[in-house]
Amino acid sequence: LARFGQDSGNGCKIEDIFPQSLSVGGFAPQFRNSLCGRPPLPVESSPCERGVYRAGMSISATAGHRTFAYAPRLGAALLALLAGCMAAGAGGCQSSLRAQREQQASLTALMVGSFSSAAQAQRAPDDYRDIHLSMTPIWPERTTDREAWLYVEQATSTARNKPYRQRVYRVLPLDKAQQVEVAIPGSQPPRTALATFISEVYKIPGQQAFMNADGDPARFVGLTPEMLEKLEGCSVYLAMIAPDTFAGGTQGSGCVSSAFRGADYVTSEVLVTKAGLRTWDRGFDKLGNHVWGAEKGPYEFVRE
Repeated sequence: LARFGQDSGNGCKIEDIFPQSLSVGGFAPQFRNSLCGRPPLPVESSPCERGVYRAGMSISATAGHRTFAYAPRLGAALLALLAGCMAAGAGGCQSSLRAQREQQASLTALMVGSFSSAAQAQRAPDDYRDIHLSMTPIWPERTTDREAWLYVEQATSTARNKPYRQRVYRVLPLDKAQQVEVAIPGSQPPRTALATFISEVYKIPGQQAFMNADGDPARFVGLTPEMLEKLEGCSVYLAMIAPDTFAGGTQGSGCVSSAFRGADYVTSEVLVTKAGLRTWDRGFDKLGNHVWGAEKGPYEFVRE
């Protein structure tokens, strides 16, 4: 390609033929409109386009709404380049999807189970309560390698049959355009990572009917996702920072609070590992003052 640009004698440069970069979107190469046009040439054709046109046309390819042809000297090199890019693109895409599926399965498996903060509460009874947390997979017919639904329940150890928090989480990968940088909780110095997964949070209508349903997915047969209320701004964005380790949290102040203890919004920080979870839920008022939640650090939930 470079030699063609040099030898054509028409002032072409390689960047005129392939401006910026050759991008393989999906499996179809996308070309910029400065490539060479089949007859009749557009009025706005560049000298490079006209030079390639004069050199002869033998191979055509479609890009956008224009059809382009390439000189014989360009053709063989172009086809080899495209074949290599398409093969690499297909292999890379398959590898990426496989990795994403494996990470999704790992994240879901790490979140499912029963967890307790009893050990932390014993060490620091003035700062932490003994809380039981459970996450149960529900709706197996809706579970895929890209989506999992979990019923979440939290209760104090002294009132396990009266949970104070009931939610449904939907865990799924983020599209590339939705991925965001998230702070890694507890990292020193502070670091960030690219979140590739999200845990959406949903409120359950008539949630009292599902009390103590942890470990019993059959209780949710009569409930559907359409019946849930998504809590906008409360989704947790998660990045895989090491094998079987995910970290992240909510974004900004968009998780609106019910004004519990004067809070205007809520934030959550989460670390998920094989050993369990660390979660730090806090409420803040309009001035950003911390008004509820643990003050000295996250709750440590150990897998039971």
